[in-house]
Amino acid sequence: MTRIPARILALAGAALALSITVTGCAGFDEMVTRTKAASFQDRDALIKSGITADWVPADAHRIRGARSLDNADMSVLISSKTKLDPRKCPRKQRQSTPSFVLAGAPNAYAAKEVYACGEWSVIPTRNGWFGWTPNHPQESGKKDGPRLGHHPVLRTE
Repeated sequence: MTRIPARILALAGAALALSITVTGCAGFDEMVTRTKAASFQDRDALIKSGITADWVPADAHRIRGARSLDNADMSVLISSKTKLDPRKCPRKQRQSTPSFVLAGAPNAYAAKEVYACGEWSVIPTRNGWFGWTPNHPQESGKKDGPRLGHHPVLRTE
């Protein structure tokens, strides 16, 4: 049996600690929660990242988002004073909830109704909107239900 000198073990431990510090808590959080977080200055930056969210108003700002690492689930919290277009986002009885929430987001379980914006379900917040996808087939209007892995990769900027 080969013994590893204490000095090598100490150096390996220091290297591990340094790598965690360098990659930051975000990398550790991604490993633990299996989510990736990102923030966007405005709607244009969100759309440029490849996220399809036509319901997000033009005045949206301070956008925070998170998605599962397999791209199946996504949530966004936005600041906006604009009401949602009822033709694009009719009110429906809530059938879904997000797989994960963002700090400061309202309790989706308490909502009786959602704005059904295609594959997104959206509820109001004090300063804007909280949305998640995929939603339930009865919310999206699809008969076959949501497809897993259909969202683009959420890139951080």
